[in-house]
Amino acid sequence: MIPEQFEEAKGRIVVGLRRAEEPDGHLVRGFVDPESALVSRPFGPWHHAVAMLDLPEMRVALEQRHVRGWGIAPETVWRDAEANLRAVGGEGIGRHEDFWRVDPEDRNATARLWIPGWLAGFRAALGTAPVAATPTPRILLIGRSDQAWRLALLAGQAYSRAQDGLTPSLWTVDDGGRVVPLRPSTAAFVAERYARQAQALEAAGLGPCLTAEACEDGTLRASWPIDIRSPLVPDVDRLILQGPEETIDIPMNAVRSAARGMLNVTRFHPTRFRGRWPGETGWTRLREAAKRRP
Repeated sequence: MIPEQFEEAKGRIVVGLRRAEEPDGHLVRGFVDPESALVSRPFGPWHHAVAMLDLPEMRVALEQRHVRGWGIAPETVWRDAEANLRAVGGEGIGRHEDFWRVDPEDRNATARLWIPGWLAGFRAALGTAPVAATPTPRILLIGRSDQAWRLALLAGQAYSRAQDGLTPSLWTVDDGGRVVPLRPSTAAFVAERYARQAQALEAAGLGPCLTAEACEDGTLRASWPIDIRSPLVPDVDRLILQGPEETIDIPMNAVRSAARGMLNVTRFHPTRFRGRWPGETGWTRLREAAKRRP
């Protein structure tokens, strides 16, 4: 299925935008066998770009073993993927109601956002910063910034109906033309992403994972009981530390400044920290920090 020679594959390499925990099982395979890890890069806080081989019958996510077998560097894969996507970047684009739309039959629809400068290129035609909706891998709608509320409505409806939903949130470009989220994702969406990630990590024996909980005020929190000594902690707004006699409710950034070494960054995407329960001195600092913070 995978060509033995890179020259046979290079013209078929593309990129697929996926939620960070997808395809199913990739976190487990990648940590059990690093050669099976995907060739991928983060795309925004909750997604990643996956290098894929576009075969006539299906798409195959490329793994590190494929790249090593071809005897090339991963940078070569990304270079050829960009060239292949640029070659079709202007195809299948038309008007849909008041928006620009890429043909939903195009398997490269949302991958166009990964091409540097592609979305920014709509600025001249729109007369404003472009806003894009990608509720599924095959739906890409682009409109003006003053149409964001309509795009958000359409994206939310399509995402809720889809089995392969990508995101109900919108994208735009920064001053440098890079694709960035228009607004932070909702707490419910982020909590869902962390829950899916936790399932995969714990299945691989890499937990335990603390749960990210969506609060009514739109923030995220995680509860950490003392009997879980070294959990994987999600990057939330507030951390609830449940000691034997006392509970401390404290902003996450205050934890990092008051008790250095308590949260250590891992290479997981979305971000998780490997936690270490504080000693007596650290607990005292956290208590004092919590009193100073709202």
